[in-house]
Amino acid sequence: MRKAVVVVVLLAAAALAGPRRRASGRRPEDPSLTFTFDSGYRIEQATNPAAGIDPATGDTYLYYNDHVTGRMKVAVAHDGLTFGAANEATTFANDPRNTLMPGGKTWRRYQWDLYNSEMLSLVSTDGVHFTNESGVRYHLQPADHGTLGVYDAFADKSGGVVLLYLGDLMGLNNARRAVSRDNGLTFTFDRGNILGDDNAGGGANSYVDEKSIRLPDGRIRLFTMRQNTIYSFLSSDDGYSFSQEPGVRLARSAFSGATLTSLNDPVAVRLADGRYRIYVAALRSDNVWVIVSATSK
Repeated sequence: MRKAVVVVVLLAAAALAGPRRRASGRRPEDPSLTFTFDSGYRIEQATNPAAGIDPATGDTYLYYNDHVTGRMKVAVAHDGLTFGAANEATTFANDPRNTLMPGGKTWRRYQWDLYNSEMLSLVSTDGVHFTNESGVRYHLQPADHGTLGVYDAFADKSGGVVLLYLGDLMGLNNARRAVSRDNGLTFTFDRGNILGDDNAGGGANSYVDEKSIRLPDGRIRLFTMRQNTIYSFLSSDDGYSFSQEPGVRLARSAFSGATLTSLNDPVAVRLADGRYRIYVAALRSDNVWVIVSATSK
């Protein structure tokens, strides 16, 4: 009888140990971070993708700069891969560049005024129709040396709005952080070296083109680029700090069908089944800009 009791106890302990070991790894809500290029091109003669999914229909809205007309256009795909005819973008439904303010009733689109070196904004009450808003949202810092690159904004859970932006493009060329405590109207510089690359050598050695996506559990995943390769960082403190995740998310050499000489401006969407899809601009070897995509397993 004692032997039987011992066996039962050991089996019970082993059963408990299994789930504990699994729980210490990737969380159940995390999809795989292994991406595979989708075949073909989403849009040709296009750059600067911005993709969002309509929560009601599941359709993917892909905004982009059209190199034929020089204008911003939007195309829609039910499967996220085959996009119909594009229209000039005059409204901005499901555009990831719309930032819902902490109050939950107002959206803002932040817009950099290159001529005056000021961050301006457009405002909306429905997240679709935007109008210009008076005033300046943010001024660059001396360490930015008058230059601003890709920027991204999101509301945090403490009632603030976080602005991540690239500064000092001819020098460190890396991400900095500013915060607003007045519903996104004015931002105050917080700190630089957000991704820990101050000593990387600047230029192509920095992590750039940062774009965030909030996970269902509240964490924030940041997709970035370095030397034509896409990486990711994770924040467990609501965007205050980021830690790099192991491995590479996507490299241009993995694309089959044509030679891609660059990757630029990745933006990720989270699919209904929990996977990710990344849309990214790429320059083909024939010097045509295209938007391609890759989906996680």
